[in-house]
Amino acid sequence: MHTTLVVALVGCGGTTPELMLEGEPHVRVQELGEVEAPIVRLSDGSVPEGLVWSVSEERVASIRDDGRVIAAGEGSTQITGSWQGQSVSWQLEVEPDFVLRFERIPASVAIGETHQLVVIAELGGQSTPPTAVVYVSSAPEILSVDGGGLLKGESAGTAYVTASGHGGRAMAEIAVVAE
Repeated sequence: MHTTLVVALVGCGGTTPELMLEGEPHVRVQELGEVEAPIVRLSDGSVPEGLVWSVSEERVASIRDDGRVIAAGEGSTQITGSWQGQSVSWQLEVEPDFVLRFERIPASVAIGETHQLVVIAELGGQSTPPTAVVYVSSAPEILSVDGGGLLKGESAGTAYVTASGHGGRAMAEIAVVAE
């Protein structure tokens, strides 16, 4: 469903076309980067030349010279386009997903062998340092893991190791084998 927001000019005598927003006046995204934004047109169907953009929270989004909106961080901001005394606005909410994944996870470790887990974190599709990650083994008597992600094979069997933090989670199945 698309909504068109029309801002009428008072006392303009009908000679100047009205600035219109085509699309949803409230946009929510989960990834950082370019945003599919509502389109601004004039009531006669043309694109206004010299449209001036502003953003209320620069830590959340920025606007490039060509009018493309770039989500830069978590939060909410109002985007406003102004032209010949008229303006239209829309709200942008950036709620990036936090994703954790293991890099080079072993399929198995031998009893007594250690392996350092490496966790990759992404916030809104952008790499970020994985901080405050908690590691847990489903069977510490088979496969132990310390607070820094160091695995150690304890006895033969299979266990799941989970890394979690900031709402993200990664899980892997690892077999512990006798040498």
